[in-house]
Amino acid sequence: MRKRRRLLILLGLIGSMALLAFVWLISDLTITPGVNAENFRRLRLGMTKTEVERILGRPGEFEAKSPHWQQWSENGTFISVGFGNHDGTLNCASGNVSVPGSGRYLLELPEKSVINDIRHWLGF
Repeated sequence: MRKRRRLLILLGLIGSMALLAFVWLISDLTITPGVNAENFRRLRLGMTKTEVERILGRPGEFEAKSPHWQQWSENGTFISVGFGNHDGTLNCASGNVSVPGSGRYLLELPEKSVINDIRHWLGF
């Protein structure tokens, strides 16, 4: 009886992990690239330039003083992203993304991790 219970718990955990992995995969596939508040909130510290481009699209023409900065703009809204000097991953982002009722939106980006991704999906 105990073995069966342990097996059911183990299968439940494996099934839950598979479901979370599936939801994570689907959420990445359903992203419509663009410069908006929703996509700005998807950015995470440690993302590669390719991951950022999957969310925001291709960066626009921007004359930066540093090769480590990229800027995306669309309809008067912009997002600037800084990529780290040592590893080339996202280390800061800012923009003038409008959020209804609150004017401009600047976001402190959390570290990239599975736990933070799950919290983001659940709205925490």
